[in-house]
Amino acid sequence: MKDGKPKYLWGILLGLCLVLLVFVVVTVVASFSRAWEKMVQLDCQTGLKHLGLLCYSYADHNGGSFPSRWSDLATVEYATNAQYFCPSAGHTAGKWASIDLWADYRLVPNLRTSAPPDTVLAIEPLANHHGEGANVLFTDGNVQWWTASEIENWQSKTKSPEPKGPRGGVPAAGGP
Repeated sequence: MKDGKPKYLWGILLGLCLVLLVFVVVTVVASFSRAWEKMVQLDCQTGLKHLGLLCYSYADHNGGSFPSRWSDLATVEYATNAQYFCPSAGHTAGKWASIDLWADYRLVPNLRTSAPPDTVLAIEPLANHHGEGANVLFTDGNVQWWTASEIENWQSKTKSPEPKGPRGGVPAAGGP
């Protein structure tokens, strides 16, 4: 002992400082992770909003009928391949021939512009955002974030299955 203080006291203080430093680092990393996911979610909403505008443009040229499949938009110069893919899904765009099978957003077929504004036009699988929720495009062009329970409620009311894309192996837009 020097100056009446035990030598191990400095070790305890150093250990406490290290624990505090680790706690601060973990908290900051978790905050950045949540902010990053929110940014990707907003990027996905923007892409879905643009697809909604493309659907309206298509409907203007097709008697008020929205496209029944994403490939209907591929026959004209409406969209690029990348717009059909959620940035959070973790994969890249494929070829036009498989856009209906591999798109991340499920297009509800046989809708018209005269449908009520709260009618779902397109929805993405819950897997795109870690099961927390999904972006939903309505026939009025509005895009909203729905929680998993809101999507399950919609599915039970409409008898609609979970929208599946590349991870589920089921056509995302009603079939090719």
